[in-house]
Amino acid sequence: MTGIGKLRELKVLKLFSSGKNLRAVLATQTCPSSLQVLVIRTQKIYSLDFMAQVPPGLQTFMCNSYFEAFPRWIDPSLSCLTVLSIMLVGVHVRPEHLDKLAELPSLRFLRICAPLPPPEQEKLVIHSSPFAFPCLTDLRISCSLMFLKFRPGAMRKLQILCLRFDPTRTNEHFQTNNFDYGFGNLPSVQHVVIKSWGYEHPEAQDAIRKTINDHPNHPSLDFS
Repeated sequence: MTGIGKLRELKVLKLFSSGKNLRAVLATQTCPSSLQVLVIRTQKIYSLDFMAQVPPGLQTFMCNSYFEAFPRWIDPSLSCLTVLSIMLVGVHVRPEHLDKLAELPSLRFLRICAPLPPPEQEKLVIHSSPFAFPCLTDLRISCSLMFLKFRPGAMRKLQILCLRFDPTRTNEHFQTNNFDYGFGNLPSVQHVVIKSWGYEHPEAQDAIRKTINDHPNHPSLDFS
């Protein structure tokens, strides 16, 4: 890693590890400032604050490990970041976390997997704003709880929406009795994929199908 850190023209780095000592290595070594793509594949759980530095020109960050904290290094200074894929475990996703994601000026693809949300997880509302998620076209969320609610005009450029969640558990957790998540409020959506977490829920499928059928774009709908 010390040698890799000296490769001042390195643009793509993919690390594959069982996890042993990887955190210590990344916490003490500096990635080349020229780095544009960073892919990490491990089998361990780490805090997302393990990196000593995030290259300012980073365009793609993807990691298949489950992390225990939302990354503090996500902020608008990552002006080139277009692809972000993170996996969270036991993390309470808060409004300020969404605000940080929304402020990324070049983000086009966002994937978040949060299989074990804590009991205090609240529903988060995505409001209409020309400055929030200005370039996002592809959103993929995998969580037992559907904790997002879209208001009219939210995520103005979003074309692809892929969600995996449990409608029954979502309603029980948020003490609601409907399946209105605001999918019809996404003005540019073209493709919607809904994957069932656990057993299929025909009532939820019917409600979502009606919402999508009423959308002026007539987006495609796939219940996988």
